Amino acid sequence: MLRELWWAFPLAIAAFTAFVVYQFYRYSHTHSFWLLVLSATDIVVIILTWMEYRRLLRHSELGRRA
Repeated sequence: MLRELWWAFPLAIAAFTAFVVYQFYRYSHTHSFWLLVLSATDIVVIILTWMEYRRLLRHSELGRRA
């Protein structure tokens, strides 16, 4: 992602989504407040990654038109 490789963004989003799903599964058994905090942090990272991925795609489309 640091090198702005387009394929890394969906992969990162999928990995963080899997983490969130597992964290909610664990929360259903432990009811740990920290799992909710960690899940919220992961959701913020997913949103930021999605926004950066969209920016990268828009930037690459503009470069092709010029």
